[in-house]
Amino acid sequence: MSWPSSSGVWRRSRRRRLVAGVAVIVLTAGSAAGAQVSADERCDYSYTDADWYERDGVGSPLLDFRDRDFRHCDLSGAELAFADFSGSDFSAANLSGANFGYGFFNDAKLVDADLSGAMLHGVDFSGADLTGADLSGSTRIYADFSDAVITGCTDCTQTVPRDTGSVQPEQALTDVEVRDRLIAAQEALLNAYRCLFDVDAEAVPGGCGENGLAPPGVRPPPFTATPTAEDIQSRDRLIIAQEAILNTYRCWFDIDTQAVPGGCPYDPAPDPLLP
Repeated sequence: MSWPSSSGVWRRSRRRRLVAGVAVIVLTAGSAAGAQVSADERCDYSYTDADWYERDGVGSPLLDFRDRDFRHCDLSGAELAFADFSGSDFSAANLSGANFGYGFFNDAKLVDADLSGAMLHGVDFSGADLTGADLSGSTRIYADFSDAVITGCTDCTQTVPRDTGSVQPEQALTDVEVRDRLIAAQEALLNAYRCLFDVDAEAVPGGCGENGLAPPGVRPPPFTATPTAEDIQSRDRLIIAQEAILNTYRCWFDIDTQAVPGGCPYDPAPDPLLP
């Protein structure tokens, strides 16, 4: 890793571009994938319909979808990372397979919502009502469910990368696909950091654009082989490695530090999957 040469003033002045660039890329990718939503205008999740705002205690701007009515909406497969849905109502909404990574659902209502297979990495559900919600097959690494109502909720628990051991082929295939999506999302964020702060830019496929933004992330191809425990373990090792680099960047540049376990300075824990 090369040490960055940038001032604190420069970092602060460009901070908005980081999350704005990443979120616009992610949302555009979601639209291209053809995520289905209701024709009802209130179900519109287009980033052009949301403003950016500075949330207290958060080191970067978020898409503002607070206090919105998404009841019964179909947002399946939507790409909505880095957004704040606090106070919004998702009762009986279809959120399956959607990406809400690093988002906020504080005091949101998700009664009977379908979040199966969703990417919920680092999502803050504190104070949310998840009564009867289905989070089966979702990625919930470091998700926060403190003070949430989880009566009748399926899989409303935080997970961490770990050795999965022996698993059934059907479940293993789901586990591999979920991890591949998380790896792709984290790689897109890594590349956004690299281009924004001109650090390790040689690792960005295709290089950084003239506007200083990383190229759009891509969805991983389907996994077609018969998965093994090693397939899952190797992905967990990569997720841990990505997290270590992300947290190093966050502490170097004083950005998104709320996502760093234990805060800065960052001291990565030993990889539990390595001998």
